[in-house]
Amino acid sequence: IFEKSVALPAGGIAKGDFSFYDGPPFATGLPHYGHILAGTIKDAIPRYQTMKGNGVRRVWGWDCHGLPVENIIERGRMAQQKYEQYSQAQVNLVVEAVAWAILEPKRNQELAELAVKDTGLGDVADKFKKNFRKTLGLIRDLSTAKTVGVISEDLKTGLTEYARPVGVVAAITPSTNPGATPINKILNALKCRNAVVVAPSPKGYSTCARLLEFVHQQLDLVNAPRDLVQMLPFPITKDSTNELMRVADLVVATGSQANIR
Repeated sequence: IFEKSVALPAGGIAKGDFSFYDGPPFATGLPHYGHILAGTIKDAIPRYQTMKGNGVRRVWGWDCHGLPVENIIERGRMAQQKYEQYSQAQVNLVVEAVAWAILEPKRNQELAELAVKDTGLGDVADKFKKNFRKTLGLIRDLSTAKTVGVISEDLKTGLTEYARPVGVVAAITPSTNPGATPINKILNALKCRNAVVVAPSPKGYSTCARLLEFVHQQLDLVNAPRDLVQMLPFPITKDSTNELMRVADLVVATGSQANIR
């Protein structure tokens, strides 16, 4: 009934769209009495606008006490459970396909230009080279790595080593290389049959978002789940990043000393 009331407000046809913007600060934390008034307002105003005949779309909000991050992690886990069943050959194909998200020259150029424009760091030519060389070098190193099943066996000691994914990886990335660093962490996670959620710096958000559009296009080509690679929604805050690190199975972080802390 509630979903129908949102789709068809009073009068049956929406007169217009009503947006109620609710930002931070409560991405995480336990609910308490201080939220009662705010919660009432956030519920009453959209309902009132719906009664007036406006279309009011309900989406995840930062008043959900970490639920947006938990939802992302849940989707990542579901995708990872499917991906965990892939053979080594299938995993290698996924990694090679995703690498093309940034190695393809036109995409690389767009990401390099976007990175410089948004962060004000470096120049386009250097970003282009960094994106290409860093990714190509990583793909070379990963190409022969065994990450599925038995990866080593010592007949003398009787020890056999098996590769096992950890689950969902939280990738914390800086603004200095908003294209090269995320794709590096994405490829490493995928090679080991993990899902990954990227937490970019605020300045590098748009570059990372565009990169993930290319990544998802590549995942579609090899019929791999898109939710293997996700990122935190805008705006990027310390609260949402901390929540991501809390619920992820592994955290990999790159950045300055202050960023890592």
